[in-house]
Amino acid sequence: MSHPDVDVLAGVALGEEAGADLQAHLDSCADCRLEVAELASVADAVRADAPLSTPPARVWDAIRTELGSTVGGGVPQSGATLRAVPDRTPVAPRTPLRPLVGWLAAAAVSGMIVGAGATWIATRPGPAPVVSPLARVDLTTLDTGEVLGEADVRSDAAGVTLSLRTQPLDAGEGYLEVWLINRDLNRMVSVGVVPSGGAEFAFPIAQRLLDEGYVVVDISREAFDDRPQHSGDSVARGALRL
Repeated sequence: MSHPDVDVLAGVALGEEAGADLQAHLDSCADCRLEVAELASVADAVRADAPLSTPPARVWDAIRTELGSTVGGGVPQSGATLRAVPDRTPVAPRTPLRPLVGWLAAAAVSGMIVGAGATWIATRPGPAPVVSPLARVDLTTLDTGEVLGEADVRSDAAGVTLSLRTQPLDAGEGYLEVWLINRDLNRMVSVGVVPSGGAEFAFPIAQRLLDEGYVVVDISREAFDDRPQHSGDSVARGALRL
């Protein structure tokens, strides 16, 4: 009985679909079925246990040695004896399983290394965004000039951010609100609310506000009422130089 080439059986072990003729042979040949099962077991073990890292040079040298030992399609050596099976017609010797196991392991490990590399490329973090500081100012009390914090504006790919860092502030019976006041001191917009405990806060703002002159950073005490206007009670203030 003639048997399929060992490379064909390796393909089946790795998941390739067997054609009708090959499947018919496998159904009738216990030796070939056993060989496919052994090869599949090796492939599964390698996939399950091999580390996803770049192997040292000596591993690739061993792989090249194994691959070189199978070049030639498994042609029998001169003087090789026929394999005899009781009650069956002798058949030509098959390519030894060990070189193929080495090839199969190399193929599986190489596939996992390539897959791990592709996963790393797809999931690796992108470069850190470039942040450009635009201006910084101390936030001081209007009467004594005591420094209670600082503010700065920064620009990156996502837009412009106003950042505040303050010590604990007194909100009185209300809350603390952050404003951008125009240079004319008549127009202003509310940026957000901060707790009185002091910390670092960041607010996204529109570049056009800075372009239109809204450069005075103000923190005010506000009462819990129905008046959205500035209360006139500023805790700290500072003008950005842009």
